[in-house]
Amino acid sequence: MTNFAQDSFAGINGADLNSRNDDLGNSWSRAGGTANAAVLDTSTSPNSARGNGLGSLAYYKNSGTPASADYTVQATIFVKGATTSTAVSMLGRVSTNSTADDTYYQASATYNGSAQAAVQLFKKIAGVVTQLGSDFLHTWASGDVIKLVMSGTTIKVNLNGTDVITVTDSAIAAAGFSGVRLNASSSDGLWVQSFSAFSAVDSHVPYNPWPLWGPLLAQ
Repeated sequence: MTNFAQDSFAGINGADLNSRNDDLGNSWSRAGGTANAAVLDTSTSPNSARGNGLGSLAYYKNSGTPASADYTVQATIFVKGATTSTAVSMLGRVSTNSTADDTYYQASATYNGSAQAAVQLFKKIAGVVTQLGSDFLHTWASGDVIKLVMSGTTIKVNLNGTDVITVTDSAIAAAGFSGVRLNASSSDGLWVQSFSAFSAVDSHVPYNPWPLWGPLLAQ
């Protein structure tokens, strides 16, 4: 497993995600949505990325270049609270064309307060969103690891080592970039910790939720 993107979200508390580079020196760029909608939060241990609390959202792509279109994007979920409708998403095959960034696959962790919490999979083509597969209901806990796994036309969402959504879809073939999408409160909801993208498609490869804090641990 070789990471081509990795972020422990170090930086100035409240700063925009794209105000600094990731752990490997890659840059973040806001590919859509509202400026400063994804910010760093250093009050958690380890650090997190979250929404700005203003009800806005944004998605960001990472400049790390995958070797092919077959790769995995993963993050560790941090549950700050359980009162806000919120979603955080891992993105893959984000368009490299700055005029067509609204194209990607999206694995989402959603929470709707006292209502449904779920894992979801979407594709977005030139701004048009289509859900792929069905919701997988899940009660989120801090430390949950969600992965978007792309291998050819097989697109999966893996949760804590188990494939929970698997579809066949050929709409987005180019490797593009990895990314993250945040729509979360500044005080509660789901946040993201320890983002990474790597050139491996086995959903069950070893993962390390905090890559800078120790060796890989087998699942």
